[in-house]
Amino acid sequence: MTALRRVLTLICLLIGFQSTAQAPPIAADQPRLSVTLSDGPYIVGQPITLRVNILVPTWMPKPPLYPSFEQPGLLVRLPQRSTHPISETVSGQTWSGTSRRYTIYPLEPVTYRIPGQDIRLTYADKAAQPVQIDLTIDPIEFRSELPEGCLLYTSDAADDLLCVD
Repeated sequence: MTALRRVLTLICLLIGFQSTAQAPPIAADQPRLSVTLSDGPYIVGQPITLRVNILVPTWMPKPPLYPSFEQPGLLVRLPQRSTHPISETVSGQTWSGTSRRYTIYPLEPVTYRIPGQDIRLTYADKAAQPVQIDLTIDPIEFRSELPEGCLLYTSDAADDLLCVD
């Protein structure tokens, strides 16, 4: 079983590297968006970290308008200090931006598909004039599972987990 899991992980990594290599080039002075999801497995009721980073070559006169990622079957929370400033060196220049961390709790053992969403971003161009654009977050998909040894018990009143040690 572990050998099969390793082979599947290797295939997924190779597919990920291939899709990264085929991504269209980003213009040198355009804002950069990156979205990461913490590593699985994703267990019902356990936190998943979703991080959204935005970098611009200058500064942001207004904070970005981030999406909520709310949808049925997911509990989405913004922890204290979930948004903070970041900086990174890009082609020898220091870019500034923000990072926002969401904590997501899957409530059911299903495949979740969070649709693509936009972030409204205002940043200063090289002439210090405000530029407003929408950055698009690609759809995010992951599957949550029940903890090992647990069953989902459904009744008219509620859904409960029944776990046996």
